[in-house]
Amino acid sequence: MVKMIFAYNKILLFMVMLNISFITTSYANDISWRELYSESIHHFINQEYTKATEEAEKALRYAEKKYGSYHNKVVKNLKYLSVLYTFQCRHSESVQVCKRAIAIEKRLSHPDHPYWTFPVEFSIGFQNFKGKYSEAESLYCYAIAIDEKELGDCHLCVGIDLINLAFIYEKQNKYDEAEILRKRALVILEKEFGPDHQNVTSSLDHLSTFYQRQNKFAEAESTCKRALTIREKTLGPDHPDVIGSKFILSCLLRLQGKYVEALPLLKLVLEKKKKKTSTPDTSQINMMYDLAELYTNLGKYNEAESLYKQLLVSLEKRHGPDHKIVTKILKKLYELYKKMNKPEELEILRERLIEDKIIFISK
Repeated sequence: MVKMIFAYNKILLFMVMLNISFITTSYANDISWRELYSESIHHFINQEYTKATEEAEKALRYAEKKYGSYHNKVVKNLKYLSVLYTFQCRHSESVQVCKRAIAIEKRLSHPDHPYWTFPVEFSIGFQNFKGKYSEAESLYCYAIAIDEKELGDCHLCVGIDLINLAFIYEKQNKYDEAEILRKRALVILEKEFGPDHQNVTSSLDHLSTFYQRQNKFAEAESTCKRALTIREKTLGPDHPDVIGSKFILSCLLRLQGKYVEALPLLKLVLEKKKKKTSTPDTSQINMMYDLAELYTNLGKYNEAESLYKQLLVSLEKRHGPDHKIVTKILKKLYELYKKMNKPEELEILRERLIEDKIIFISK
């Protein structure tokens, strides 16, 4: 759920850690406060979120008692607590500290200060989570305007804002606006990390999925190929992410009827999958089914027959002979035998299907 709210959670976490680092170094003279924060960060890095939260709450109480409610240390404590609450799915508490941080930040500094957008990001996330997309859109537009003014049009923070606003536009079916933002964010990420960075490939994956949802398969294919090229260059041909990209590309090609191009990709992915598992798992079975369909579309009936028979053995063993998925394969095999003009095999299947009371067959 957190991943859905923050599409680029790894980048956001990196920003959070930078913010925490700034806190600990800026107040090094305040030993008690710094010690509490350091202890909390230690737990945070080790993913001990409950202990990290306890120490952060202690630090907040210390700051409020010593400096009062309206102080920069209190604001930074609240921002950090918002992160911790989010990682524990304590959403209502995170919203509360977000609102409080925003109110104090507005009172202490100029409302267009870029640090103010940090709690805004979390507040937006929960507006998005609750389905209040128009409110989230308005806040993101404001945050983007602040970041662009203070940090520049090509800053990483602006890129992240654009990606998240694009997600909100998609939820409202504003696809043209979302596409413009995703492309602009991609340019920013390429400038920030370089054209071959994994954050760039992640952005390309999201853009490809965005195109696929709109049935723009040619654009999705082109974007997917670019991501695949980068991954092969940086990770090597046998990396799981590379194999995953090849499978997605094969799906996009099949959706466009490009069966000849899809075939070697899907065969390769299935071979890699078979080497990792002694018995077919669900994903492997799905790939075998897809490959059988692909062979059928290409007129390679013998290869398709072999795969359907393998599927029958695996599925009957797993689910029993009367399961609906077994019936589906039997029907596919029956239709295949008609194309192959195999009357004996057709009759055997026909008798089994009729015996199973599946009345769909015509001679």
